[in-house]
This record gives sequence, structure tokens and C-alpha cells, in this order.
Amino acid sequence: IGGDGQAVYGLPGNPVSALVSFQRYIMPQLEHSAGLEAEPPGCAVLAEDFKFTKPLTYLLPVQLSFNADGQLLAIPVPLNGSGDFAGLVPSDGFVELPADQDFFPEGTIARLYRWK
Repeated sequence: IGGDGQAVYGLPGNPVSALVSFQRYIMPQLEHSAGLEAEPPGCAVLAEDFKFTKPLTYLLPVQLSFNADGQLLAIPVPLNGSGDFAGLVPSDGFVELPADQDFFPEGTIARLYRWK
């Protein structure tokens, strides 16, 4: 919060990182400030193994599908780095993978954020 009470937000410079960070962190705050009720995140099951070795929370773009049992599946969308904005086209949103883990096996339940 700035000296005059105005909120100040900072975003990463790469387009994918900026969009995902805006959706995850800033949009809920803006909705709250406008008196709107934020949509709670959902859950989806990872459709394949995923590994991320840096000790950071990872916001993984995914495409959604259903399996034969009706489970909502999160299929990782391959990107060529955080500057690959066009690579997000097939994605439906992203899942949040916690920093205290580096391997996420197929079947892992993850918090899901759909694009707005």
C-alpha cells in the first residue's frame, strides 16, 4: 500500500508469468476491493507426472479434460519458457503446485484456477 493508501502491484516481465501472477494474486484482490465475491479455486487431477526442482510454488498452465470416471484432469501445456504467450492458447487455466515438493505424480490433486 502506497503512502496515500492506494494499492500498488508489481508483476514479472515475461508475458506468461505476468498473466498467471495477475490471475492468481491480483484479480482476487481487485474483486474483493470491488465488493465482489471471488470465485474459489477448484481442484483437478494431474493427468501425467510433472517435475519442477526449484523450491518455488509453480503455477502450471493446463488443458482440462475428463476421464472415463468423470474426474477433471489437468494436462500440462508445454511452453517454451515464460515468454511463450501464444503457447497458452490451448490452456484452460493453471494448477498451483506447492514449493515443498518437486515431483508431482500422475493422480496428484491440485488447486485449479480457470482463466477469466
